[in-house]
Amino acid sequence: MCGIVGLISHWKNSGFMTSQQKMFQQMLVADTFRGRDATGVIAVFKDGDFSIMKDANDAYYFQYDYEGSDIDKRMSKEGVAIIGHNRAKTIGDNLAENAHPFVEDKTFAMVHNGTLHNHKQIGDTDVDSHALAIVLKKAMDEEDWKKGLEEALSKVKGAYACVWYDQKRDQVCMVRNAERPLFLVKAGSNTLFGSEVGLLTWIATRNNEKVDDIINTKVHTLYTFDMKKTGGDFSETNLTLKSPKTGFDNGTSKHNNGSGSSSKTQQKATTHTSSATSKFSVGSADKPLSKSEYKRLFRKMVGSRIQFLADDYIELEVDRSSGMATKVLAWGECSNGAFDLCEYNHIIRCQIDLEQLGIDEQAFYEQEDVSLSGNVYDMAYIKDEQCAIIRVNMVELVGESNEAYVH
Repeated sequence: MCGIVGLISHWKNSGFMTSQQKMFQQMLVADTFRGRDATGVIAVFKDGDFSIMKDANDAYYFQYDYEGSDIDKRMSKEGVAIIGHNRAKTIGDNLAENAHPFVEDKTFAMVHNGTLHNHKQIGDTDVDSHALAIVLKKAMDEEDWKKGLEEALSKVKGAYACVWYDQKRDQVCMVRNAERPLFLVKAGSNTLFGSEVGLLTWIATRNNEKVDDIINTKVHTLYTFDMKKTGGDFSETNLTLKSPKTGFDNGTSKHNNGSGSSSKTQQKATTHTSSATSKFSVGSADKPLSKSEYKRLFRKMVGSRIQFLADDYIELEVDRSSGMATKVLAWGECSNGAFDLCEYNHIIRCQIDLEQLGIDEQAFYEQEDVSLSGNVYDMAYIKDEQCAIIRVNMVELVGESNEAYVH
């Protein structure tokens, strides 16, 4: 989980006031709860120029470098908007160059909250967010940028809330899907935005700014702030996506995610392709799940133990000495022992301690499926996709087929 915060001034020519600088820095430090690994900012100036600063440090220490910096001083004279990011590392090492924002062509700077499950298919980058910045920048450069953006986001499998500054257009833009929040708060002569509405309203009111409006941004809608204008007004562009709107990889090969496996190993990774036609189907499951069927399954499954196949994963923790993942967030599909869940659209998610289970990550990475069992402790229903998310803990290896994975 990462966090986004930011502030757009409603006054173009005055620069950032001391109170605005103070509000932003307070938001950035408070947002540390969403990510302590790295911090970064995009500062936008009234002449259309922008600067970035980022480091692999939490916001508390980052602010000591930011305060009094050239960016800080210029913001007080020429600032019109500032975008901040607090990173909680998932994909890619915790290095300064892997912190947000990511800049493309020296004209496009973006921050991202979320994790992508197919980022190697989008771009050959160490960090999934960097790959997303590349494709979004390319989309916004197209003559029909709306079509380009729709096509780009249609290829994304994963969670995202993105905010970027496009210097060519002199615009601050933001878009999200259903898996990540993003709010706008109008307060006095400011528009605050960020991942947590409570944080935004708290910082505004504690700085004596009256909250005039709270906006929960719509899913798959591009919000555009024109920096050439004043007043904090924005436009909305509804986007039509053609692939899964929520982000789970329903049929991609396992990916390395900076775990230390060789490129040769990556090329050997197999691809599991679903034959189902539903856009959210997994394996043989191709039947949309109604809310009434979900309620029945919820009563029947929570508290039960099921067997399933872990089809893919992303790293959560890495052993620094070996470069190999020690804990992973795995997802997959039911194989048996789960009543009649198999026929419905579903995804199973669980966290696996590879060392505790004695699983070798490279073997796990190279193979297509790992047979596991676990306890269903919670479920969620995705209405738009008519799909169940099954959350599992107390995970164990099952079956003789798993011998290849064990040390």
